Amino acid sequence: PTKAPEPTETPEPTESPEPTEKASSYQVFSEDISWDNAEQKCKDMGGHLVAINDEEEFSKVCELLNGTNAKYAWVGCYRSSSGNFTWTNGDSIEYYNWAPNEPSVTDGYDGTAEDYIMLVRQSDGSWKYNDSRMDPVADYSYYYSGRVAYVCEIPE
Repeated sequence: PTKAPEPTETPEPTESPEPTEKASSYQVFSEDISWDNAEQKCKDMGGHLVAINDEEEFSKVCELLNGTNAKYAWVGCYRSSSGNFTWTNGDSIEYYNWAPNEPSVTDGYDGTAEDYIMLVRQSDGSWKYNDSRMDPVADYSYYYSGRVAYVCEIPE
């Protein structure tokens, strides 16, 4: 005959710690660059173009941009093939601050699809979302050249 195993004490359940918010650092780069090249440069640094999840983060990004000469700044939002906006890092989109008459979906000058999101400095100095073509500098360098930036978000 085999001996029955000794009973073991059932551990008391412990409360799971509250999830902590992911810490990130932000870096702004001034460069005449397309949206996809800006995203690749951010990936090369271990991050993505910034995903703006709420008004507080939007304010933080705008503060960083206020210290630059940029009028346009790429962020990590784009229109997917399904027509929905998405962040490159996979975060859900819950905060928008669109400029008047945006998103426009296509460029009013030539009908080019506008599937990439940038922040545009308004005449009052504030920043608003605007959809754009992937590389506006290539098509309208006289208007965009020397005025484009991008914001990388790098997890710490």
